[in-house]
Amino acid sequence: MASVAVERRFSTEFAATTTVDNPLFKELKAGHTRRERFLSDEEYRRLGEALKKVERDGSETSAAIAAFRLLVLTGCRLSELQKLR
Repeated sequence: MASVAVERRFSTEFAATTTVDNPLFKELKAGHTRRERFLSDEEYRRLGEALKKVERDGSETSAAIAAFRLLVLTGCRLSELQKLR
């Protein structure tokens, strides 16, 4: 996390100066690999059961549960849903 903060600060403060290359960029990108993962049928079943349980016992609001279901079932990011009109 600290290296990300340093990289952001470097990018914002020095991007407009004579420095062309960000020395942390290659280091940060080298260790980070993107993975695409989908929930298995069993994981979806367990998640559904957990949401039903929370809904029954009232430990979360119905709006929060619906929002979580929307995120999970659509695959959208929270920021994508927040931008919808």
